[in-house]
Amino acid sequence: YSVWCDTTGNCNDFRTHVFARASEAPSLVEVNPDGGEYQYGAVTDAKESVAVVDYEIIVPFTRKAMINDDVGALSDIRGKLGAAAKRKYGDLVYAVLTGNPAMGDGVALFDATDHGNYITAGAAPSVATLNFSAAAMAVQTDLQGLQNLNIRPQFIIAPWALKGTVDNLLVTTNPAYAGGFTNATATNSVVNPWNYLTPVYDSRLDTSNAAGWYLAAQKGKTVKLFTLGGNTAPHLETRGGFTVDGMEFKCRVTAAAKAVDWRSLFYNDGA
Repeated sequence: YSVWCDTTGNCNDFRTHVFARASEAPSLVEVNPDGGEYQYGAVTDAKESVAVVDYEIIVPFTRKAMINDDVGALSDIRGKLGAAAKRKYGDLVYAVLTGNPAMGDGVALFDATDHGNYITAGAAPSVATLNFSAAAMAVQTDLQGLQNLNIRPQFIIAPWALKGTVDNLLVTTNPAYAGGFTNATATNSVVNPWNYLTPVYDSRLDTSNAAGWYLAAQKGKTVKLFTLGGNTAPHLETRGGFTVDGMEFKCRVTAAAKAVDWRSLFYNDGA
């Protein structure tokens, strides 16, 4: 998730934090140089909110288990808890994509009508489907609906079930052409327009929808991971048992993930 998701979000407490997204400046208009007056333009904003939550677990080891530990489970527990913390961050980030939560305007993140970033009855990644999805991102308008934003996708996020399809599409220099070719020279002259995309695969998407895939724009414009105080390192504690002989290991992270803008994301359900 850290390849495409911004992990620098910072909440300094557990209250709901509201952050604003300012619209672009209005377009400049022609003014008569012979005494013409400037016109006023407005800037608006939209608001999103997020609140971090504690996630924690305690792993106990009895005295007997510690003495009988001949596979190194006790010595490896800190590393395993650290991996579990990172896994939780990934769960939160991908839940934003698969859960399709409501944005600040009350509309689901992926919505075909109001957000224009979702196609049902979609299809597998191809030159044609990428063209369609990227064009939809490019014609997204600013908050005031005054101008197209020309958003450019940077990442294709997909389940492992589509890895072969996506890898083949991105690395080939002569992707399938609907019109066909009359000779090998023409075939070899074709340039792949999508080989700049960075592919990201995650099994959480296989569980949700093994045919669906996403396009995402530059990091920082899509989904952001927020942590308490901006600290992504897990909090680890240990204590020895008193009433019961043994040792307990506790791990805690405080985090939340939030889509900051729907315009920089597109979902094709592949069905």
